[in-house]
Amino acid sequence: MLAHAAWVGRLTHDEGLQDAITRKGITHPGLGDADRAMLAYVEKLTLRPGTVEREDVEALRAAGFSDQAIGDVAINAALFAFMNRVVDGLGGRLDVDGMVENAQRYGYPLHPGTY
Repeated sequence: MLAHAAWVGRLTHDEGLQDAITRKGITHPGLGDADRAMLAYVEKLTLRPGTVEREDVEALRAAGFSDQAIGDVAINAALFAFMNRVVDGLGGRLDVDGMVENAQRYGYPLHPGTY
């Protein structure tokens, strides 16, 4: 989450948006309704995949996502989860300056030397 939010900050030059995404503050004015719907869906799919229902997909359609776009969102969320587990399972190391400190500042469970 930290690395992805950091890229949002770099691309948009909006540190407030970067901070909001890092804190899961999806009410930030820089996010539209479609962004909020997608982020809520991805959070649910990532943290509670067994609870995703047809209504969650319908909420994305109502926000303007096509079936292909919904599939892309689900596939990308699944691939990130998969790759994180592979890296963690192989003892991957985090080599990004400041990432551990940022994780601690936001209260994320990231430990020095790990991914």
